[in-house]
Amino acid sequence: MNDEISAYHDSREHWDVSLLSEQAAKDLDFDDLFLCLDHTTSCIGRQYLYHVLHYNQESPVSGQEELIGELQRDEGLRGQIVEILGKLRHADAYSIVSLFAEVMPFISSFEKRTISLSRYIPALLGIAFVLWGYKLLLLFLALSVVWNGVLHYRNKAKMQLYYFSVPSLFVMLRQVRRLLKIKSLGGIDRDIERIEMELRPLNKYFSSFRLGARLDNDYAILAYYLMEFVHIFFLNEAYSVVQTFRALHEKRVEVERLYCWVGLIDTLCSTAVLRTKLPYYSLPNFVGQSACLEAKGLYHPLIPHCVSNDIIVSGKSVLITGSNMSGKTSFIRTIGINVLSGYALNTCFAHSFSIKAGIQIHSIITVVDSLTDGKSYFLEEALQVKRLLTLPAEHAHLFLLDELFKGTNEQERRAISLAILHKLSRSGNIVFASTHDIELCHQLAGPFDCYYFKENFQQNTLDYDHRLRKGIYPSRIAIRLLECCDYPVEVLDEAKVLVDSDS
Repeated sequence: MNDEISAYHDSREHWDVSLLSEQAAKDLDFDDLFLCLDHTTSCIGRQYLYHVLHYNQESPVSGQEELIGELQRDEGLRGQIVEILGKLRHADAYSIVSLFAEVMPFISSFEKRTISLSRYIPALLGIAFVLWGYKLLLLFLALSVVWNGVLHYRNKAKMQLYYFSVPSLFVMLRQVRRLLKIKSLGGIDRDIERIEMELRPLNKYFSSFRLGARLDNDYAILAYYLMEFVHIFFLNEAYSVVQTFRALHEKRVEVERLYCWVGLIDTLCSTAVLRTKLPYYSLPNFVGQSACLEAKGLYHPLIPHCVSNDIIVSGKSVLITGSNMSGKTSFIRTIGINVLSGYALNTCFAHSFSIKAGIQIHSIITVVDSLTDGKSYFLEEALQVKRLLTLPAEHAHLFLLDELFKGTNEQERRAISLAILHKLSRSGNIVFASTHDIELCHQLAGPFDCYYFKENFQQNTLDYDHRLRKGIYPSRIAIRLLECCDYPVEVLDEAKVLVDSDS
């Protein structure tokens, strides 16, 4: 994903402990999911939505269902908010994050006092020369201007790093004032109006950043150099820079609070729009019952014309069998995506969706070996599984697993998988695991319910209906697929004999 979009999330991921893991995000095709769900207007909203979709718990969106409903019904209200947020659509607004997520340039007390005093010296010397006419004063005046030039360009180098972020913050503060006039938004955060009032004094320090940006783009070069001389003579730009950095350092928490408020409003509008584009949706129902999941009409939002399925899990976990391409992995991903969207956007892709409150998503679906780190496929998967086995027990966990240890021999794979699935399915956890091992299904018949997807052959054509069925389906599709590929008859016959002898 674009680094600008992920900037806010990247600044928070080390502090927010209840976020989706990098592995789970990859397994759930996070970037594609984000693009599908994103209907934000502003850059701030896009960054905030990207972060919220990583929540492995209920997000602030879930407490705003009444406002989301109003935004769905009232297109005029939504249009008014979108128009205001549209002023933050320019890519410069992505950089606002740097004002509270990064360490601001350090300006010592000595440097602040020096700039505060030096800004008056050329003017005083100029006045003194006019009054008394001493030529020596002209030398001192010239030296003071040179000194001010040094201070000016030292601080200008710092200012140039924030030529886009500070003016964008000014725009955000202005749009916050407009948003606060909309009564419907008043209940989101009662402290926002107070915080906005506290940040208003910042505006008087932003002028140099705004003027500098405009001159660099619009004014003639002569006017630019004239203004540069004025800035050097009076050090007004350097003084503004010092005051701006000092104020932003003191108010970085408040700036982030306003940023999140704007991002949340945009995300609420985005959710309202998203719901109008879905074939159907439901609000998640988070229940207290352990190891409980119930879904009706469940579908995957990234799959066009996706076949929906129902499932009820109560006190058990789930093993899914079926041939390749039948839908096992997609269904497991569908479960995870619905929990994730339920947490983040209070929206599930189903007629109804219930799951244990506070359950956290973990997955091992896409595993890649690492040649640079010297890790084989098996070792990489083993390390991922170990991480799951050592998760804290105070939370219930939803484990999404796709064919564990398929890179090793059958006997050890079955033994290891049996032990791991037994372990993970305890303590109120829910496991969704796919497998081709029918024997494993029989051995886990107690703590696991078995489901399957099946295929149909019609006139040497393979077809899938992607319907989830309860039970164990001993599919033997591989040889038939080879027949469709016109494999040599002697190879197929020998394979069939060997399969029959092992049965």
